[in-house]
Amino acid sequence: MTETPAPSVALAGFGKRVGATVLDALLVGLVASAVNLATGLNVASHRDLSTALRASVVVFVLTGIYQVGAIAGWGRTLGNRAVRTEVRRAADLEPPNFGQALLRFLTGAGLAAWSPVTVVAFAYGLLDDLWCLWDGANQTLHDKAARTVVILTDDPVDAS
Repeated sequence: MTETPAPSVALAGFGKRVGATVLDALLVGLVASAVNLATGLNVASHRDLSTALRASVVVFVLTGIYQVGAIAGWGRTLGNRAVRTEVRRAADLEPPNFGQALLRFLTGAGLAAWSPVTVVAFAYGLLDDLWCLWDGANQTLHDKAARTVVILTDDPVDAS
């Protein structure tokens, strides 16, 4: 069942969503790179599969902590804040709870990152991200799974 938000809510479009995602990826990438270097997981100098896998786990865990914590705590990440969007429950437009934020992460980045077949991971991630282009509520597959929507907000500081 797809829940559609109230008609008075301005939904975020594809461009805003991509902008927030890129900003968040850059932020997590910088932190993950620092963690990987500090723990000796320098993928550039160790080109073996086990080092790459451990480094990928670090990125996955940091991304999960960041995404789930920010979405459950404030209804948005720093990327969302920068592009003036917020994640809300579709039913009542309140911020998602921890379970919804976790489900949203696991059915988005989580599924794409941990597919045993790289082509399948890429295809799912692409389909998930593009889904909002033809969805009536601008929802991605991970939004549908968690019953969330991404809305526009006027104030980048107020997350209420």
